[in-house]
Amino acid sequence: MAEFWKCQARAWDNHHKYECKLFAHLHPKILPTPVRGTLRLLLLHQKGRLTDEQWSALLALMSHVQDFRNAGGEKWDSICLMSKGAHAYSKTDFGEDVVLDLFCKVIINSLTLTTSAFESLGICLDPLVASINHSCDPNAVVTFDGPRLCLRSIRGIEKDHEIHIGYIDCSYPTPRRQSELQDRYFFACSCTKCQQVGPRREDRLFCSKCTSEAAMGQTCLVCGSSDLPDYSSVERLLFDMLERGKKALEPENVIKPLRNSLAILRDTQVWPITRQPLPSILRSMAIQYLALQQWPLSLGYMLKIYFEVDPLLLPQPWHPERVVHLLQLAMLMFQLADLSGKNHPSVKELEKHELEYGVILWGLLYEMEGNVDKSHGKDSRFAQMVRRKFEELKVDMTRGGTHVLKNLNQSTLDAEWAKMRKIAAAS
Repeated sequence: MAEFWKCQARAWDNHHKYECKLFAHLHPKILPTPVRGTLRLLLLHQKGRLTDEQWSALLALMSHVQDFRNAGGEKWDSICLMSKGAHAYSKTDFGEDVVLDLFCKVIINSLTLTTSAFESLGICLDPLVASINHSCDPNAVVTFDGPRLCLRSIRGIEKDHEIHIGYIDCSYPTPRRQSELQDRYFFACSCTKCQQVGPRREDRLFCSKCTSEAAMGQTCLVCGSSDLPDYSSVERLLFDMLERGKKALEPENVIKPLRNSLAILRDTQVWPITRQPLPSILRSMAIQYLALQQWPLSLGYMLKIYFEVDPLLLPQPWHPERVVHLLQLAMLMFQLADLSGKNHPSVKELEKHELEYGVILWGLLYEMEGNVDKSHGKDSRFAQMVRRKFEELKVDMTRGGTHVLKNLNQSTLDAEWAKMRKIAAAS
């Protein structure tokens, strides 16, 4: 709580005192996030809270305003309307064209501000980080530790070699990645992944004739068939359904389209578990069932991601997203252990698996502790929380004596992991 008040006090002193009256006047209406971001920059500049160097760095960013104008349509109309709002509310001396350019810079260069667990909070604009180029095979990931932005390498980067991050979800099929980058950032990606010759994992389907995972479009690279069914329209439909589901407010309204999407994918009998949008659908279903407190269903999908998806899409055990997924699985296990101890009916169907929750939690937290320093940083709040959870588990498990830990060995863990694999396979 003390940290919350410190954060609030800093925010008031840094910027909120300049915008509070305006927001109060507009209440209950809330300005769109890019408008608030642009408005804040204009107010900070007016009040002399930005140095000449900081303002110059902002002005040096690319805006792509002409590309937005050329694209036209509803998006351009919306940009013009919102930038006019930022201009009017800020009462700036700058002309509307300057504010329009600044607004486009905010749209193009902002990152999504998240918690350490990648829960979206807002946007973040840092001119230095905005200068980092994109690659569909990035060597670094942006994380946040409270108000601090961090770049975490996910593989070795040699001296004088360029750092790359992913502007979008780089697990998407190549055509969709290319389309999204062109639509949002106005460039055609030519990274090593996009230039790769031969089948890319994210583009492959199972061949409906020879069943090998080597179908690219309507051609199989193994059996040579060139008249395979075209699933591009199915893929577009499923991505649209996934996006519509994200906009629903109630978990019950999200689950139905996700179930339908999953049924469509399974009916095709050609969709690998690592090809999008299937991984995103599984992840969303795990979260939504968690919100509905349907613990066994959530567990099944989380375990499917743990065993079958993350090791292939996020091969580095210390990848920040993979470690976060691991934490979420561990937290669910804590919940299941508590409910199981109370003989709660919501977890009765898991009794047949005879899960040893203490052993499982030990294994998961041990795995996390071994990777969290690389994923989030040794001194990060996230790492501290993981170590604290591990220590709490040790205390709980040794209440009857330290012999419990001595009996923990690889064969004990393997037995529990085998049980979890069966749950994942059945989901």
